[in-house]
Amino acid sequence: MPKIIITADLHHGITGLHEIVQLRHKIAAENPDLVIIAGDIGEGVKRIDECLREFKTLTCPVGVIAGNHDLWLRDHNIIRDSAHLMDEFLPQLVRGHGMHWLETEDLQIGDVAVTGTLGWYDYSRRVVTKDTIHLTTSDYQLIKPRFNNDGNYVRWSDKRKDVEFANSLGEALETRLAKLESDPRVREVLVVTHVPAFFEQLVPMAGDHPIADSYFGNLTLGSRLIKYPKVRTVVSGHTHREVPLQSIRSAGREIAIATLSSDYRAPKYLTLIV
Repeated sequence: MPKIIITADLHHGITGLHEIVQLRHKIAAENPDLVIIAGDIGEGVKRIDECLREFKTLTCPVGVIAGNHDLWLRDHNIIRDSAHLMDEFLPQLVRGHGMHWLETEDLQIGDVAVTGTLGWYDYSRRVVTKDTIHLTTSDYQLIKPRFNNDGNYVRWSDKRKDVEFANSLGEALETRLAKLESDPRVREVLVVTHVPAFFEQLVPMAGDHPIADSYFGNLTLGSRLIKYPKVRTVVSGHTHREVPLQSIRSAGREIAIATLSSDYRAPKYLTLIV
């Protein structure tokens, strides 16, 4: 059975290169059939490139999706805006290293298909209190810089909004899932996302602001995923808070879910046998 290793939130530039190298050595020692990097690769394109260079030394295929930090506009002399990062620069960089950009392509190991998406957030995770019940999606977009640095560092020249961006990614993923669902060569599908897709993948912590929580999940994406019976496992990153691999029941069936606890200066990974 295929062995798939998933890591995320490496944040090279905060996490040192020596820590990335140690992680890569541990992963290589497991002899995986496939490795997935589920977003927040590095702080700026130079660090993203350095991190990917380490993982290209693995002897198995490597799939990559972006995280929200990967879209922060830091390198103004190289990158026009965050749309250029997401739509052009990062896919080309990943493929240039011989890796697979899972936002637009799928991988198959035996009869298991693997696909993924950044996911983004659409405020479906928002916590409703007496202070937030009146807030609209436009309000969440407007006040985001006070609670999440995406609001300060992600810059869209096309003025795309969080909800429409999240929906566009979800719709594109559904198109790929529909094809996999009808493919007789595929027994099951593993979906890897950066932003968690199920409520059970999110761990609230004391002191979290209810508005800040809104930028950490996309439950609409979870509603999309459960429509496809071959989707058996969903693994996400983004929160830095572990949810160990477990089964949840949704739409009358079992789905295995997990959230990685990989953190700044403490990169981690999850091993799946599927």
